[in-house]
Amino acid sequence: MQINKNELLKELESVTAGTSQREIVEQSSCFVFTKGKVYTYNDEIACQQETSLKIDGAIQASPFLALLRKIQDEQIKIGKKDNMVIL
Repeated sequence: MQINKNELLKELESVTAGTSQREIVEQSSCFVFTKGKVYTYNDEIACQQETSLKIDGAIQASPFLALLRKIQDEQIKIGKKDNMVIL
């Protein structure tokens, strides 16, 4: 699937308040994608946002954001294969 990197970054940054650097509760340091939305929850703050990334699964928030910010292309190909996100 090809998506706009800047649009995806805006979607993810809008829910980062619900992430935690430490794993306080299960997946509290992750973006959780399901049914066209991205969710975060850190035992105090829960966030959700519709997303252009249509996958189901979870990915560590900080490393994923850092990687997306380093990519210079505006359009990126991204998907999921064998339980791994592929760029």
